[in-house]
Amino acid sequence: MAEEQAQAPAGTGGAMPPVEQPKKKRFKLWHKVVGGLVAGFVALIVLLVVIASLATSGASSASDEFVDYLLEGDSAGAYSMFSTEAKAQVPEDRFAEVVTQMAAVLDESADQTGKSVETSTESGTTGEVTYEINGSDGTYILTVNLVKEGDDWKVLNFDSSLK
Repeated sequence: MAEEQAQAPAGTGGAMPPVEQPKKKRFKLWHKVVGGLVAGFVALIVLLVVIASLATSGASSASDEFVDYLLEGDSAGAYSMFSTEAKAQVPEDRFAEVVTQMAAVLDESADQTGKSVETSTESGTTGEVTYEINGSDGTYILTVNLVKEGDDWKVLNFDSSLK
């Protein structure tokens, strides 16, 4: 088998000419700094959104469950979500009448439009979740106020009004 070898051009004394390496593109230092700052800012925003979502998820889930009970006309289920304070103020039979009236007017689905959670040394941890619900006579805004009792979110009160 014949092997072919690269030969140096004539007149170079047998030495191969240097091969030029392609130039590497280098980022300037300020590009790196700006890129790092932008990446850090984006990471901070993502972290804040995750923290806010986690902080309101418990109140939101409890409120969703309560609203589902209301819209299904399940007064016992909804009443079981009441806080100790709410149960002391509202007798279950009177609440059942309200749920029956609401279920007759409101559609069976609600759109959550807002949520917030606050912690205070005076009132403990409270939350507010708002909904839009279509009804037979218009669109209603339902606001559910919650309080944290131990590890559980409970309904303190709620309010509905036509939009």
